[in-house]
Parts: sequence; structure tokens; C-alpha cells
Amino acid sequence: MEAAISDHKQAGGRIARLGCVALFVLLLAVVAVVALAAREAWLATEEGWHATFLTEQEVDQLVEDQKLIASFEIFAPSGSERDAGELLNRYLSLTPYCAYCAESNAVCGYHPTAVDADEAPWWASGELARAIKGRGWLEEPRKAPRGDMSLLASLAPYDHWELTSSGAFARVLEDSADAIEVEGFPGSGVFHTLVKLRIAQGLREKKPLPALQEVRKLSQLMYSTERLVEAMVALELLSLEREGYEVAVQNKLMDPGDWTPLPEEVSRRVMRRVLFNMSRLMGGFAPDDAWQRLDTPDGALFGVCNAIRDSFFYRRMRRSLLVSPWPQEKDYSVLDRTAEQALASDQCRLPRIRRNWSSEPLPAASGRNRNSWQRGATWFLRLPYVRSWNVMGPMTTHAGTLQAAARNTEK
Repeated sequence: MEAAISDHKQAGGRIARLGCVALFVLLLAVVAVVALAAREAWLATEEGWHATFLTEQEVDQLVEDQKLIASFEIFAPSGSERDAGELLNRYLSLTPYCAYCAESNAVCGYHPTAVDADEAPWWASGELARAIKGRGWLEEPRKAPRGDMSLLASLAPYDHWELTSSGAFARVLEDSADAIEVEGFPGSGVFHTLVKLRIAQGLREKKPLPALQEVRKLSQLMYSTERLVEAMVALELLSLEREGYEVAVQNKLMDPGDWTPLPEEVSRRVMRRVLFNMSRLMGGFAPDDAWQRLDTPDGALFGVCNAIRDSFFYRRMRRSLLVSPWPQEKDYSVLDRTAEQALASDQCRLPRIRRNWSSEPLPAASGRNRNSWQRGATWFLRLPYVRSWNVMGPMTTHAGTLQAAARNTEK
């Protein structure tokens, strides 16, 4: 009887050991499958990452484009003494698409509602927009609507424009204690109508030069917001300025040498290409020596501040990759060097970004207004090797979008 019991115990022990071995083998198999899948995802991400790099030819083109833009001396680094926001921000609404949060270091969700402007400008009515649709405001300026356009002349003493100093942007930041940056569409396109009306007034009164000067100033202030969207709007304003100049010269209201507009080739192709490629450069999608190769007579580079802001969110996401790579994990610290060198050059204000540049990576999964993707990203950013795929994937997608936009300017 005792022998039978002993045999039974031994058999049970063997079965238990076999079960443990089987479970261990199964666990190893699962780990191996996950590791292989992660490796394939990482390799695919690495391949996509390198595919969105600025090529040597694109860097050479960027160098030449920057020199060409600098030769027009339109967009010098902005000052920091007089903020035009005290005059202009009241007219801006806000349609946000995301907010960058100090608490989560990630997109903390869409602002629940659009934010109205403090004051509705008289020129923003749909009726006025329809009245100047097409080229009628240029070809028949006498028929263009009239109104008080002294706002543009009052911008002359200002040296920069800070969107967050007052108005809709400031209210959103006040309501979000953890926000370090709010991204959205500030309705800056509202000034298109005012610019058209002012140019039409200059043509109608046979005094086009002051109108062109005022439009140029607004364009420069728009660019000084250090935001990519507003830089694009600034280029559109320069296109309107050039159209007004051409009509004024054609109608002998001014001599060609009285004003130097930005050529269409530069505003519509070169500058747009530079804006997108500078964002790729500041995001680290460029050869290591690309920043050193950029050089202009006054040291100012077009689009550098917009580009640093554009890449800031992705830099925050990858912070954990930059501080402590694991063995065989790629060292991504090189990606931060270009933007840090650009910030050190003091071409940009970017006060909020400077204050939060070296803040910690994603903390534990917590925080307000965070969706499931953000909570998942928090967890993945803690895993060696896997985090490379999780962080570089969105970055590569963004860089690919910029790459396509830059190349579309050639069409």
C-alpha cells in the first residue's frame, strides 16, 4: 500500500514538473514571438525613419534657399519689446486641435469648444468677404467696400506678436493649469479681408505705397508668432501685397523701383519648402552636420522658430529615449542636438518651450483628459526596445507628412 502511494506521489511530481517545463517553454515561446514582432516593428520604424531624412541634395537645397530668402531681408528675427498682441489678439478666435500638457507630456485632448474672439472685427462679415471675392478688389478698387483701416497703420511701432499674451489663447491657457502650449487655429486668416480692403483703398486713393508697407508689417508680425500656421498665412499676405504692387505699377500709380515685393516663386515655393524642411531638420530627421552647414549673412534662418515649436511635442515624447538607452538600443540623443543648438542661437523667443525643454518624460498613467492611446503610450515608453517603435512611429509619420508637403511645392 505504501509503495503504491509512493509511486502515485512520484508520478504526480513528474506530471507537475512536466507541467512547469511546458509552461516555461510556452512562456519562452510567447516572449520569443513578442520579441520577434517587436524587432520587426522596430526595423520597419527604423527603415521609415531613415526614409524621411533630409537627403544630402535636400540639405544643399535648404542651404541655398536660406541664402535666397535672407537676401530679401523681410523676415529678420523678431524683437521682444513691443507686443502687437495688445492690438490684434482681440480679433482672434480659436479652434484648437490639441493641447500639449506638462502633466502628461502628450496631447491631453481636444478643447471641448471653440473659443470666440473678444471682439468681432467689422471686416469679418460674410457679406464683405463675398464682396471682395475674386480679383474685383484689385481691378475695380472703387467698388471695394470701405471702412476704418487705421489698425494696420498703428502696427508700425511693434516688433513682435505673441498670441498667448491676451485674447482667446490666453483664456485657454488660464483654464488649463497644466498646459504648456496650446495648438489650434487662431483664425488669423480673418486679416486677409482687411489686407485686401487696405490695398484697394491705396489703389483707389492713388497712394499704394503706404498700403503695401502696412501689409508688409502685418506679414512680418504674423511670422513673428513663431508658429507654422501663421508663417503660412504671412506668405499669403505677401502674395496679396505683390498683386497690389503689380496693379499699382501697371496703372502707373508708382514706379517699379519704389517697392520690392517678394517674387511669387519665392513665396509660393521656396519659402514653403523651407518651412517644411526646417521642421524635419529640427525634428532630427537630417544628417548630423546639417545645422552647421546652414549659414546666412546675419545668422538668421527662416522658419527655425516655427520648426522648433512644430517638433516640440515629439521631442517630449521621446525624452525617455534620449536619457538612458539600453544595450543595443539606438542612441537617439543626436536628435536633440540640432534644436538645442538652434535655441542657443537666440533667434527665437519661445518662452514656454524654453521653460519646459528638459522636463521629465511621461509619468505614470494618470492625468486629466487623457485618452487610451496616451495611457498606452505611457506604459510602452517604459519598455526598453519596444519604446523605440512606440515613439519613433508617430514621429516618422509626422516627418513623412512634412516630406510630402515639401516635395509638393515643386509641382
